[in-house]
Amino acid sequence: MTTTQRIFTLENGLQCSFQAQRSSVAHVVVAIRAGSRDELDHQQGLAHFLEHNLFKGTSKRKAYHILSRLDDVGGELNAYTTKEETIIHASFLKTDFRRALELIYDVLANSTFPEKELEKENSYEKTKVKDILFASTGVIGEKFPLEKIKTNIPHLVSNLRINKNKLIWLKLASAIMTTDTKPKVAYSEFKLGDKIIKIAGIAKGSGMIAPNLATMLSFIFTNADINSNLLKTLLK
Repeated sequence: MTTTQRIFTLENGLQCSFQAQRSSVAHVVVAIRAGSRDELDHQQGLAHFLEHNLFKGTSKRKAYHILSRLDDVGGELNAYTTKEETIIHASFLKTDFRRALELIYDVLANSTFPEKELEKENSYEKTKVKDILFASTGVIGEKFPLEKIKTNIPHLVSNLRINKNKLIWLKLASAIMTTDTKPKVAYSEFKLGDKIIKIAGIAKGSGMIAPNLATMLSFIFTNADINSNLLKTLLK
């Protein structure tokens, strides 16, 4: 694949890196040199809190419209924090470049941090490391990178968010692939009363030792409040 990269600085001091490549998919990343290490003692968690709430509303968009702006055209908008940086990034079809760039600008320049949304962020019960159910898969004979996973679990948990773009399920399905030739994912959502119900399923599995011998791991996720006994019946 042929690529062309340019690095330059705008008159306002912003440093830019542009890389052209032959692909129908484009990406935009904004990196801000401020992270958790820049917090004072009484500000611990502030960088992560602000990053979470960037998408809660701007002067011209509500949270739903921010999340659906790229989602409606198959794109994704997301963000995360590290000790050194706050990152806002988007992936989309290159034909939607202006749409994505305008959205990122709106989020960065015009976020209003609505009080009601901030209250929701503070009130919901956040996931803890001890709440994680661990499932593993791998290639037979290859050592599992247990320490690497254990080291990164706290960071992954701290970056969990209430609302996730539907493309996150494609990423999850891709992440558990081993001998699979393509990710296996299904997703659907519908409105029930005043609530949006989301159901996602991912799986991995492929013929291994012989055509009649294979493993299959499947995971189903939903925000629907379903009785556990009914779930057991449905999943048999």
